[in-house]
Amino acid sequence: MKTGTSRIASDTVARLTVCTTALALMPVAAHAYLDPGTGSLIFQSLLAILFGIGVAFRQMRAWIARVWAFILRRPPPDSASSGQAAKDDDK
Repeated sequence: MKTGTSRIASDTVARLTVCTTALALMPVAAHAYLDPGTGSLIFQSLLAILFGIGVAFRQMRAWIARVWAFILRRPPPDSASSGQAAKDDDK
């Protein structure tokens, strides 16, 4: 059972959602001109946003990997020690 404050809040959210949806679906005459360059501008903006999100996720993944490696304190792979291990295997 919902408390009084919780019920009022959910009723308010429901009413705002219905009103917003009704306003969004009402047809309104737009007196504007969209030239071909506008479509290109919108496409380029969306493309830049997508690439920006991709770069941000790549940077976050690299940062998390560095933090995780620091937490586990794994030493970075060393080419000299791997070469020494190969020589020891030959003996």
